[in-house]
Amino acid sequence: MSFVHSSLNNVERPRFTTLTDADFPHHAVYVTCVLDENRSYQLVRVFDVLKEKLKIVKIVSRTLVEGQVIVRDIARMKAACEGDNRHCTFIEDFKGPSFWFLVFTEPRATLATLLRREDMVPLPSRHVREILSQIICATSDLHRIGIFHLDVCPSNVEVLDAATVVESFYKAQGVFESRKILKCARISLRFYGEAGTSRGGLVGADQYRAPEIVYGWGGGRRSDNFSIGCLFWEMLKGAALFPPCNDERLYVKAKTHMFAAILGDLPSDMVSRIQIAHKGIFCDGYRCELTNVDDLSEVVRDYLETAGSIHDAILDKATFDIVDGLLKISADDRIALESILDFKYFDVKD
Repeated sequence: MSFVHSSLNNVERPRFTTLTDADFPHHAVYVTCVLDENRSYQLVRVFDVLKEKLKIVKIVSRTLVEGQVIVRDIARMKAACEGDNRHCTFIEDFKGPSFWFLVFTEPRATLATLLRREDMVPLPSRHVREILSQIICATSDLHRIGIFHLDVCPSNVEVLDAATVVESFYKAQGVFESRKILKCARISLRFYGEAGTSRGGLVGADQYRAPEIVYGWGGGRRSDNFSIGCLFWEMLKGAALFPPCNDERLYVKAKTHMFAAILGDLPSDMVSRIQIAHKGIFCDGYRCELTNVDDLSEVVRDYLETAGSIHDAILDKATFDIVDGLLKISADDRIALESILDFKYFDVKD
């Protein structure tokens, strides 16, 4: 197998070998786009010519991933489809000499699509609460069997029914306004199995990536908590907590400045670890002071000029307790997911 390299996040990382439509044995499909990839797998959207449907296919290297890992993934996903499946629907699998192909349904609609609609954001508070609860439950299901998602983001939250209704709500001074809302807030968290997925490296979507992943320390269950916190914020505010940073030349420095601006100072033990591997982020010596931002992009500098702490942005204490608990900079300080649903925020009846 040959490999090419990408400069994603300005860190060279191995990519999956490029495939063509002809690589799919006995299946008439067109590959429409690559959704994700690393050295061991590629996630693609394909068009099934015979059934005239879009599908998602995870192509796993049989050379780099042990067969028993793939078989275990398939067994778990088949069992989930027969039960209360909180994740995406697995359809079938097939394999060739070099690759194993896992086929999934194409999402009908995603939270990412919904959050881009100006006529639907911010979402009603009851829908935010319902969606957050379902995401926490789906992620917890994975954690209970020792699996970390590591890519919880709006594009991986499938909206199971995209039908909308018009709701009138009271704004102020006797004025009512109408807006579109989802008829039903049922979702599933799309997860394509752990075969080929690495807990190290820059996994997951940039804007929802936990600090420990940014710094190269590897992801864990509390990394999912951070991603859920970022997603929760976006549902509340109708805009992402952090701007895209993929093309930033000094990626780790830019992310560190953004973490500090929004979430507060980094703990001293994290600063010490960061200084070992990432020079030029903090001032020399044992000081926790960040270096200046002159060498960052204009987009990042503009963001930092207007960024405000989450402490000032959310006035409702019950809501803030959730945001603050999920978005702690240190993974050890984040609240366990199994405890979140007991918070007062979920007792509110809209």
